[in-house]
Amino acid sequence: MRLRQFRVQGLFGLFDHTIPLNLDHRITIIHAPNGYGKTVILQFLSGFFGGSLRVFRNVEFVLVEFDFDDDHTITIRKRPANIKNEKTDAPPFTISDQVGKNVQETWDGWYLDKREDRRSHNFSMLERLVPSLVRIGPREFRDQRVGDIISYFDAVERYIEFLPPEFRSQVAPPEWLSKRRRSIHCQLIETQRLMTLQKRDAGYWDQSQPAFIPAVKTFSDELAALIEKTLADGGNASSALDRTFPKRVLTRLGDVAEPPSEDSLRERLTELEHLRARLTEVGLLDRSDDSALISQEGFDNATRKFLAEYAADAGKKLEPYEWILPRLELFKRIINDHFQFKVLTIVRREGFVLIDSRNRKVALESLSSGEQHELVLVYGLLFKTQPGTLLLVDEPEISLHIAWQKQFLSDLRQIISLTPMDVVLSTHSPQLIGGNLDLTVQLEAPAQTALPLDS
Repeated sequence: MRLRQFRVQGLFGLFDHTIPLNLDHRITIIHAPNGYGKTVILQFLSGFFGGSLRVFRNVEFVLVEFDFDDDHTITIRKRPANIKNEKTDAPPFTISDQVGKNVQETWDGWYLDKREDRRSHNFSMLERLVPSLVRIGPREFRDQRVGDIISYFDAVERYIEFLPPEFRSQVAPPEWLSKRRRSIHCQLIETQRLMTLQKRDAGYWDQSQPAFIPAVKTFSDELAALIEKTLADGGNASSALDRTFPKRVLTRLGDVAEPPSEDSLRERLTELEHLRARLTEVGLLDRSDDSALISQEGFDNATRKFLAEYAADAGKKLEPYEWILPRLELFKRIINDHFQFKVLTIVRREGFVLIDSRNRKVALESLSSGEQHELVLVYGLLFKTQPGTLLLVDEPEISLHIAWQKQFLSDLRQIISLTPMDVVLSTHSPQLIGGNLDLTVQLEAPAQTALPLDS
């Protein structure tokens, strides 16, 4: 499933915006001055696709539409304010699914005041059932897992799977809507991306305030854990193959079938040697003075059979590295092309490490704001995004030098070649757009923007 177009009418009571997505190029750039709703558009997208519907309650608009490539259109329509139930903190809206002009399904949302069993409005129930929620007001909670403050409605929506079945059945969106919201994996990279919420044990003594740490440190630790898992997978694959290697070689030696040719074996062994060299260069394998390439003497029939089994095993042993290797290579190439007086290296137990021109290790949190933004953004795009994602990036140019802004789309295309995804960027930067006007949607001002003059 892919999103084909997004449209909003009456945003802030002023704007009508239509955003067609560039599905062929997979990059759509939203450009406009401050105040035109670029960030809110990203929040609408993120909120609908698996996030919180709170944005549709809190932001003024008349109608929002999501057009999909299967010809379905999801419409979210605000009800007029004069029929809003003021006793509830959830502004009413209706969500419908239609094909063409034919409405298939409709959902009106849920309210506290439409529930007959008022005893079920026990706000403390959420605290008991969801340990990460701390109640800080009559209808507000702090979510320690995420670090934000949310309403009762948002808390119910976010943690609905933890609630009793009888309660969940009354407030859960219908299956057709839940399925549509899950149909696209969506990820929002917000402007605040330099700090992440620290993961703490449930028994940590002070859960009253969220603790934040630099994202560069978090991501470096995550990379170290990812490398450790990859090496463990590679080790397990090697052990399993090594245990059965002698038996399989003997079986192949006794096979009357003709083994692969000497030329094809030499070509495959050379490919494996180059792959090992690449893994060594990024720090996943140890350097060795011994080459796996064999002499130029001719192979007899038995040697060809043995090497065929060896090459097949070697390829399987290196399969666990197929996903991480090109991403590490591109990560190093982008960062080292951009950074001056520092070189990024990969260290297995530490993740990514910066070394300065005097061969000293640089503390990640001491990097400039621009360097941290570059590391966090590129790492997130390469290692924290899955194929098929609708990726939303709010102001990727933050703190980046103009030269880096000009290079961003080229870097992004290389990343998309590894992880195919649809990317929607919100930016103020003409340098980032460069000559890519065909990818850019310029948000328009409302038809009447003049303010009345004082008499």
